[in-house]
Amino acid sequence: MRTKIDTHAAAALAGHDGFALISNQKLVQLYTSMVQCRLLSERAGLSEVAGQEAAIVGVSVDLKAKDTIADSPRGLLAGFVRGSALKSVFTAKMAREAQPESALGAALLGKFRQNGSVVVVFGEPVASGWHEALRVAGAHQLPIVFVSWSGDLRERTRGKGPAAKAEQTEQADFGEVPIIPVDGSDVVAVYRVATESIAHARKGNGPTLIDCVAYRLEGQRRAKREDPLGKMETYLAGKGLFDCNLKSKISIEFRPSEC
Repeated sequence: MRTKIDTHAAAALAGHDGFALISNQKLVQLYTSMVQCRLLSERAGLSEVAGQEAAIVGVSVDLKAKDTIADSPRGLLAGFVRGSALKSVFTAKMAREAQPESALGAALLGKFRQNGSVVVVFGEPVASGWHEALRVAGAHQLPIVFVSWSGDLRERTRGKGPAAKAEQTEQADFGEVPIIPVDGSDVVAVYRVATESIAHARKGNGPTLIDCVAYRLEGQRRAKREDPLGKMETYLAGKGLFDCNLKSKISIEFRPSEC
């Protein structure tokens, strides 16, 4: 059965009366964690996650110790944001992309124990095992939040021919899991959707796939326009929470080193 993609799903999860106010302290925490993730990814040689800090931080910043994050380079950075030791991040270069079916066991156990825990899986929806894991998670209403990167949707929708059509059909076949698209370079938007999706799972209402429209930081114009750090700096400045010394202070105080 094809996924039911509800264009109002994000509003339904977040509430039609608007989003809860995010405190200034939380906004600065989101930005600080993104800067730290950028520094860590550069130090650990994880160039493939550059530009994805907003999605990683927005999803993981409020996760609890009892929650499970599937192993992957992005997952290890998410684990750091959640509170894992710095040392674990430097194993990210050897970490494989998450195999979502391996997270089903943890989700089944969490559902059985009814302890309100959730499982978070970062990865690509075209990767092996995603379709089956999504169908199983939806069929059994498992407490899983899947986080995928769709790439530039404007470019993907230009694709023509059998290969492009097959990919679009395959990516749409995700069972009964709601798909919530969000700007993957906007940490505030990701945080809002992730907060509601995680709460949705904790209450036993089943999984969600957060589809982050993300951009590779290639080319000076695109890098500047789509860099999540730059976007958040502009947002914070509009609230009087950012000055040119904040990023430097975070960088100086945070000195990641291989342990």
